[in-house]
Amino acid sequence: MIENRFSFFKKNLILFIILFSSCNKSQSNNNKSDGSIIKYRFCTFENSKFNQNLPNPFCTDLNDSFLNPLGKYEWHLKNTGQNAFASNSGTANEDINVYDVLKTLCLSGKDIPVAVVDSGLEMLHPSLLPNINNSGRVQSINFLANEKNNECINDPTPDLSVTSDHGTMVAGILGMRSNLGYGGSGVAPRVLLSGYNLTSSAETQTVSNYLDSLGQSDESKNNYIFNMSFGSKSDVPLEFDYSDEIVANQIFYQGVNLLRNGKGAIFVKSAGNSFKNYSSSLSSINCALANLINITCVPANTDPLNTLPYIIVVGSSNASGKHASYSSTGSCLWVSAPGGEYGLDKNWIVSKYDSSLPPFSINSSDSLFFPAIITTDLSGNNRGNSIPVPSKLNFDKALFIKNSFNAGLALDDDGKLLNSNYDYVATMNGTSSAAPIVSGVVALILEANPNLTWRDVKHILAKTSNQIDPTLSSKSFSIGGGVLYIYDEGWIKNAANYFFSNTYGFGRVDAAKAIAMAKSYTLGSLGNFIETGFLSPTIPFPISVPLGLNGTDQQIKINVANYLTIESVTLSVSGTSDYLADIAIEVYSPSGTKSIVWNAGNSATSSSAKFLNTRMASNAFYGENSHGTWVVKIICLGTKAKNAKFTDVKLKISGH
Repeated sequence: MIENRFSFFKKNLILFIILFSSCNKSQSNNNKSDGSIIKYRFCTFENSKFNQNLPNPFCTDLNDSFLNPLGKYEWHLKNTGQNAFASNSGTANEDINVYDVLKTLCLSGKDIPVAVVDSGLEMLHPSLLPNINNSGRVQSINFLANEKNNECINDPTPDLSVTSDHGTMVAGILGMRSNLGYGGSGVAPRVLLSGYNLTSSAETQTVSNYLDSLGQSDESKNNYIFNMSFGSKSDVPLEFDYSDEIVANQIFYQGVNLLRNGKGAIFVKSAGNSFKNYSSSLSSINCALANLINITCVPANTDPLNTLPYIIVVGSSNASGKHASYSSTGSCLWVSAPGGEYGLDKNWIVSKYDSSLPPFSINSSDSLFFPAIITTDLSGNNRGNSIPVPSKLNFDKALFIKNSFNAGLALDDDGKLLNSNYDYVATMNGTSSAAPIVSGVVALILEANPNLTWRDVKHILAKTSNQIDPTLSSKSFSIGGGVLYIYDEGWIKNAANYFFSNTYGFGRVDAAKAIAMAKSYTLGSLGNFIETGFLSPTIPFPISVPLGLNGTDQQIKINVANYLTIESVTLSVSGTSDYLADIAIEVYSPSGTKSIVWNAGNSATSSSAKFLNTRMASNAFYGENSHGTWVVKIICLGTKAKNAKFTDVKLKISGH
C-alpha cells in the first residue's frame, strides 16, 4: 500500500472509500493489457417491463404504501419526525423538500445519465435494474473482469465473495426506482444509472481506470453527473504536484468544458467522514483537542480533490437538521445534504441480546441511535448489511445488524414484513450518503432545465440552499494565559450577502427551490469563466511565523488587479512547523470577509507533516469582487510548536 502522504493521483494509489460499513475486497485481477475491452463478454439487462401499467409512472407519492412501501420511512425525502427504525426520532421538515417535486411536479430525473463511481453496483437489484442504462451511449465498466472468469465487462456487480457493497447503497439513494410495489424511491427515481467499480480493490485503482470512470472514455463520457462518494483519508496535508495538475486538468477541467455538449458534466463528491476520527491507531490521541473543542479533526481541505473549483463538495446533516457527527468540515464545502447517523435501535438490540453477556451499555442519546438512510442493499439474505438475525446477539453482531429492519423483521402498519427478502438496509450513512442526494437533486434540476451549464448548477445550489442550524456558533478555546482563539466560525454573511459556513457550505440543498430557480434561470447570466492563475505576494520568502494570534497579518498581502465576481478561491502553501496542528491559516478578502481555510487543532501532529504546494479552497467569498488587496494570515498558536516557516503562499481566483 502506498502511504497517504503521497500524491492522490500517483499511479496505483489507494483511494480510501469514505464509509463506515466494512467492504470486502475482491481478489480478482484486471488483466486488460492493450486498453481494449472488446474481447470481454458484454451482458444485457432486460428492464423494459417495469412501470408499464401506471397512469403516470413519473409521479412518485412517498406516502403511497402500496406502490412505495418504504417511502414514508425515507426521512431525507420527507421528514415527519419518523425514527426510520432507530431508537430516536428526527425533526419534522428537516429534509430536502422534494416531496411535491416528486408527487405533483412529477419530476424524476428521467433520462438523465448518472455515473456511480464507487466500489460496485448490483445491476440486477430489483429496485436498480429498471434504471440500468441500456442506451449504448453510456456503459458501465467492471474493472475486475478478465477472460478467465468470463465476467461481464459492463457489469460491476460485486462477486459472491463480497459481503457488502458501498456503491449499491449509494446508487439506491440517488436512483432507486419508485412505484414498483416494493422498495422506496431515490431522490431521482428515473435516472439512467451506470456503475464503475473503481474503488473495489487495490488493483482497480489506477490512473487509467480513474480516467475511464470519470468521462475520459467512450463508456463514461456521455454521463451528465458523476457521483464520487470516496476520498482520501490522510491525516496530513497532501502535495499537489505537476503530475496531479495534468491528471486533474484532463479529468475535471476538460470534463466541465467539453462534456455534456460543452455545458459541462457535474462532479459531486463527499467531503469526508473524519470529523471525530480517522483510520489510524493514533486517531484518538491526534483528535483529542479537536474532539474537545468540537471542531473537525481532519479538515476537508486535506483531500486534494476537494480543493478543485470544478467539483461540488458535499457535507452531511442528520435527521434533526444538525451537523452529522462524522462529517468533515472546511471552507471547500459547497453544500450539505442529509447523510444521517447510525440507525441503531437499542430497545430491539437489548431484546435480542444474549443475557449471558455483559449488558449492552452504550448511552441511547449517542449519535449511534439516531436515524440513518434507507437504501438498496446487496439483494438476498446471504450477504449485505441486512441479514437474518441469529437467536441471540453478541456485541459485534448487535452493532452490525443494528435494528429490526436490517434483521428482516420490521412490519408495516398492516403487519406485513417490509424487508422480507433482505434487499434494503436502514443504516447507510456518511457524506457518502449526502453526495448522491445532491447528485439526485442535480438530476432533477437538469430535467427541469437541460440547458444549464455546470456553473449554473453550482450557482443555483448556492442561491437556494437553506441556512439550517441557524444558531451554529464559532468554536473558541483558550491557548494560554486566558487568551481565546476562534478555531472555527459559525455562519458568516459575506459582502455579496451569501451565508456560508465551514460546516454546511451554503446550506442544505432544497430541491423545490432549486428547481423553481432552474425553470426561470437566465442562461448566460454568469458570463465567461476566468481563472487568474496563482498570484504571489511581493514579500520575499521564506518567512518565519511568530508565536501568537497576530501571525503574519501584516506580511502576506496579495494584490489582485482583476475585477472578477468570485466563484472560488484557491490557496497554495508550502511550509513547515515543529507541530503543524498548531498552525491556522485565514484568508481575508478586500471586502473584509474572513475564511478559515486550515483550522488549528487538527490531526496533523506528526513531526514530519508539512505543507508542500498544498491546495486549500474557500467558497466563503462567493459573489464578492476580487479586486484589491487580499491578506493571508498564518497563525502559530504555540501550544506545542516553537518554529514555523513558510516558503511559498499563492492565491488563485476563479470567477466571471
